[in-house]
Amino acid sequence: MSIRSNLESIIEKFAGLLMRLNPLIEYQVLGSGLSKSIYKYASTTLLLLVIATLSTSSLIAIFFKEYGAYVSTIAGLLAGITTFTSGLALVIAVPGTFYKNRGSTLEPRFPLFASALLSRLLSGSTLAYAILDMAERDLRDLPWFKIEMEYLSSMIKAGIDVHEALERAAHITPSPSLKRLFSSLAVASRTGSGVTEIVDTLLRDFLFAVETEIDRVTSSLAALLEFYVSLSVMLPVVVGVVGLLLLFPLGRPLPSWLNFNSMLFLATFILTPIVSALVIILSDSIISKVRV
Repeated sequence: MSIRSNLESIIEKFAGLLMRLNPLIEYQVLGSGLSKSIYKYASTTLLLLVIATLSTSSLIAIFFKEYGAYVSTIAGLLAGITTFTSGLALVIAVPGTFYKNRGSTLEPRFPLFASALLSRLLSGSTLAYAILDMAERDLRDLPWFKIEMEYLSSMIKAGIDVHEALERAAHITPSPSLKRLFSSLAVASRTGSGVTEIVDTLLRDFLFAVETEIDRVTSSLAALLEFYVSLSVMLPVVVGVVGLLLLFPLGRPLPSWLNFNSMLFLATFILTPIVSALVIILSDSIISKVRV
């Protein structure tokens, strides 16, 4: 029993260390779906860190064994410290990366969640019942929001007030729009104001923002394509003019490598593919900013 208590104490201290090094890691772990709690995440990562540290330290010590016990011990110790430090940095950074990636997945699907919630509120359901009903019926249709729906549902079933559950959910969700929705609904639930109007307003604002972004991206893409078309038209003209100058050089003769064939090769097989690749990359970057 004492061993278990000691292990739990070590895990709690390690979890506390993680939260001191990254104050947002608890929300990031929950919101990214890496673990159900910061303590489970701490216990799993601590075990992996210990295994990796001991394995690396042992392998390095064995590798340097022929240089003597002192060198072998120092090398193994340094390898263990390096492995543990690098692993700790990774343990701290991974939740934030997964949290951000999940947020980019949730954000464009926000209208699906808001529409499902709004339809239940318009039918006369209370906010608590609408959330519970979504968690029961819509997990298959809205699998991206499983963490938020299960989190809210479990707290409401545990007897926690809806506004408090929404405030907690607002901290863990990585979607800015969903975070704004939960925070607004928490305030509305506490003050007794209309929650239906809030969901409808936020949904309209989101769709308007997407429409504005699409217009901006379309304009940028049109300008980029106009530049590409203009360049495609001008390039043959430039090559032709340069070719004529090469055929009728003025003054001293030109170097042997500078001729019409080399210019044509440069324009056809080097400049044109490079420009085309850049245009494709820029177009993909512009389009990827809008996910609907």
